[in-house]
Amino acid sequence: MTVDKKTGLASIGPGNKFEDLTTNLAKHEVMLPHGTCGTVAIAGFTMGGGWGPWTRKEGMCCEHLMGVTVVLGNERL
Repeated sequence: MTVDKKTGLASIGPGNKFEDLTTNLAKHEVMLPHGTCGTVAIAGFTMGGGWGPWTRKEGMCCEHLMGVTVVLGNERL
């Protein structure tokens, strides 16, 4: 996970679980709407829409997604 200090945008790999991710984001003074299960990773959470306790106030996680890099089964990006 990296955070662009100028824009506040985070680049988060798909295996990052919330049990570590939220702590690391907070160290950079950024956050995203997230759920309450620490063992869920960002990719699955976002693909499921990203519903959580902050959905009404902040929106769903998928609404904050700025871009993705997808690796296909044939190894093409």
